[in-house]
Amino acid sequence: MDRETHKSYRVTLLEKLIINFALPPDLIYHTFRALWQGDKSQTTPQRIAAMWAGKIAKYQKLLRVKEENNGKIPDDFKELCSLTPCGRVRLMMAEFSAPRKVAKV
Repeated sequence: MDRETHKSYRVTLLEKLIINFALPPDLIYHTFRALWQGDKSQTTPQRIAAMWAGKIAKYQKLLRVKEENNGKIPDDFKELCSLTPCGRVRLMMAEFSAPRKVAKV
């Protein structure tokens, strides 16, 4: 099956802010983890950018799955998303959101 890229789903600024509500505690955790493990592969600004983009990409993928399944999110995806607070927020938003695709130029 030839799948469309998840990046073709538009996410509004408000959705981005809601999805990333837990960015400060996540950043603190991952920064301390990196210090403890001696991981110097990212600077703090790089870590923030990567975490921000990763959370949005997960939401876009969830929107794609919803559209591929005729507006329903499969139970296994619901179970996986329910494992973390951020995942629950993404799931709730995706369930109430209609997938919007970026206009092709």
